Amino acid sequence: MNIYELFEDLKHALYLPEDTQLKYLPGKGGKYRGMVSRDGKTIFIFDEDEEEAKRTLIHECIELLIVNLAKVIVNPNKSPEELLMMKEVVVDTLTSLISEKALATRGNINWFVRELKKAGGR
Repeated sequence: MNIYELFEDLKHALYLPEDTQLKYLPGKGGKYRGMVSRDGKTIFIFDEDEEEAKRTLIHECIELLIVNLAKVIVNPNKSPEELLMMKEVVVDTLTSLISEKALATRGNINWFVRELKKAGGR
């Protein structure tokens, strides 16, 4: 699967706005691997290696999802049902990424708990 196919799958899976676009510009980002435009409509990926670019794309898509959810929470212009759906997408996405196997490869579950506490979790 190429990066554009992955992007279309991510847009669908994460309920990103249909008008969100991907610009893959290998080597053009200077110190940046990827970024989202200020208006949130374009994701730029700069990694030269396509496998690294795919990981960066996943990161940027999740970031956009979380930013969109935060905007709705701060300035609610969506129905409670739409807000609930967005929240569930965030939770489902994070849940699918956090498995016991993934945690084991990073050390152990205590590592994950420590990182959450550092980030301001309880």
